[in-house]
Amino acid sequence: MTRPYSNDLRERVVAAVVDGQSCRVVAERFDIAVSSVVKWSQRYRTTGSVSPGKMGGRRRRVLEPHRAFIVEQIEQTSHLTLHRLKDELAARGVSVSHNAIWQFMRREGLSFKNVWPARSARVFIRMATDKSASTYTAYGGAVAKMESRASQAL
Repeated sequence: MTRPYSNDLRERVVAAVVDGQSCRVVAERFDIAVSSVVKWSQRYRTTGSVSPGKMGGRRRRVLEPHRAFIVEQIEQTSHLTLHRLKDELAARGVSVSHNAIWQFMRREGLSFKNVWPARSARVFIRMATDKSASTYTAYGGAVAKMESRASQAL
């Protein structure tokens, strides 16, 4: 990020606006953006100061106080999703995005998995339950090869 303009310049700009010059004229005179003149004038009218606000700093972690609840939910429900956890936190009055939950879990080393069978397992499950030839070809050449190998082995 760039540094803020000096307070000396800000004070001279605001003094010129207070004296009655328009923001565009003042901006051209001091060779700065019109939006800067407008924002500094607004800040002076509301706070009485032209100094810039705080830059940077650390953001507080909203989910820290709820760590025990999150761990409990993960242990209780094996098929929990980020969106469902977000909804459960919202029911407790904590409004966060699913991305904030994901970052919290990564930072804390927590994880949960939706257990779905791998593609090859789904193919064999489907092959075992449905004997039609269209099922075998629906998954492409790899399944067709498995089918031909299975018939050769018999």
